[in-house]
Amino acid sequence: RAERVFQAAVWAAGLTMEVVQAQSKCIDPRGLDARNHPEVSEVGTYLRTILTGSHRVLSGNNPDAFSIRAGPSVMGAVWRTIRFARTEVERELNGISDNPLIFGEDSIETGNFHGATVGMAMDHLKTALTQLATLSERRTFRLTHGKLSNNLPSFLVDGTGLNSGFMLAQYTAAALASEMKGLAHPASVDTIPTVQHHEDHVSMAPISARHTLEILECLADIVAIELLLAAQALDLRMQTDQLPFPKPIANIHAQIRKKVRFWSDDQVLHPDVRILGEKVRQGIMGDPSPW
Repeated sequence: RAERVFQAAVWAAGLTMEVVQAQSKCIDPRGLDARNHPEVSEVGTYLRTILTGSHRVLSGNNPDAFSIRAGPSVMGAVWRTIRFARTEVERELNGISDNPLIFGEDSIETGNFHGATVGMAMDHLKTALTQLATLSERRTFRLTHGKLSNNLPSFLVDGTGLNSGFMLAQYTAAALASEMKGLAHPASVDTIPTVQHHEDHVSMAPISARHTLEILECLADIVAIELLLAAQALDLRMQTDQLPFPKPIANIHAQIRKKVRFWSDDQVLHPDVRILGEKVRQGIMGDPSPW
């Protein structure tokens, strides 16, 4: 699930970069490779593929805010954490956690049952996914602010004042991100003794894992909100500059428009968030997969 939502988050970042006319130097492979983190370079490569042929994301544009300019660095760190968590869980699944262990005549009592490995991996993953959420939410905020989106209409609709447009979408993303921050507190730092202090150090790993699942639900909707606003902003940008989209951007925009329509006036928000949230959960690209 984390891998699937991460892919959608990178696509959302690419769409937003196109909309706000980001500076292309932030995904220059020379700079990203010099960071010496392979996952940062991988995210940069992905974003360059998404933005290939862009007429808006150019090297001569002004440097962007951190939520865009540092996007590859943050998302690369998240990608590395997702890989780490997968490795730790796969090692655990292929290891022995029984107690006691029987070797011939010997019965051995070890601490293999202790869930610290998985608990700490899930806590690390929770923190990384929350970083991904706050990054997406900040880009969503920029899309709703004309002075930060290179003069798109405030809240991405005409007639602001009578229309609140996507204002409440950003509210929702902010609320979900704040909920994630609470859930991201590392459960594995806690321990409560049981069994007359015989079991005097426990992992709390089930709490870490359960909170990770809750965080993924919040994150999927935050990314869906950015995709919803970026699609609206792409339509508005096209109306003003008449420039074509890069082919990958045009393809994902068309997929979004098959699910939700352009907002010319205020309408109920939650159905569109729910629909795109399901698309994020099932996979932004390719055939849908079960969540």
